[in-house]
Amino acid sequence: MQTNTKLEVAGGNNRLATSSINLSRAVLVFWVSLIAAEPSIASANERNLSVGIAEHDKFVTDQAERLAAERRAMYQELASLRFQIEILERQTPGYADASLTKTTFDANGPLIAQIPARMIHYVEPTYPQHALRAGVEGSISVLLTIDTEGRVSSAEITGASPSNTFDLVALAAAQQFRYEPRTVNGQTVEEQKEITFVFAAD
Repeated sequence: MQTNTKLEVAGGNNRLATSSINLSRAVLVFWVSLIAAEPSIASANERNLSVGIAEHDKFVTDQAERLAAERRAMYQELASLRFQIEILERQTPGYADASLTKTTFDANGPLIAQIPARMIHYVEPTYPQHALRAGVEGSISVLLTIDTEGRVSSAEITGASPSNTFDLVALAAAQQFRYEPRTVNGQTVEEQKEITFVFAAD
């Protein structure tokens, strides 16, 4: 009887040990499977993060493009209004400038908004008496530099027919011209203009 009892106890110990081993294996398998799953979980999180960043970037890009389009439309409307004002000014007696307001655009809006110099005082050149008596007619072109105060700072003959006939009177008249100076983005700047005088005997 004692021998059988010892064998039964020993058998129970063996079953307990076997159960412990099986439990340890199960725990080990669980942790191995968990470790193996971590890369896939991390990859999924990275994919979700990438999708979120892409959606945010697209939203920002769309908003920037919308704002840029609205800004271009606003600048174009402003340029159109300036153009209409210039047209009305042309109808004013004494307006002798043939250039229009110009605005240069790129994808981000206006690069330059400019209003050319506008003549406000014109002086007719005196017909040289010797040329008038001889019936000499002709034309002469003068390049003017208009300073930021609207005065002619320099005048240069660029073409004359006939030469050395109307030069002095043309320069004397041109240097008395007065302008509203050219503006670029609201700032007055120098500008060059070429004018042509025509001399014809009545």
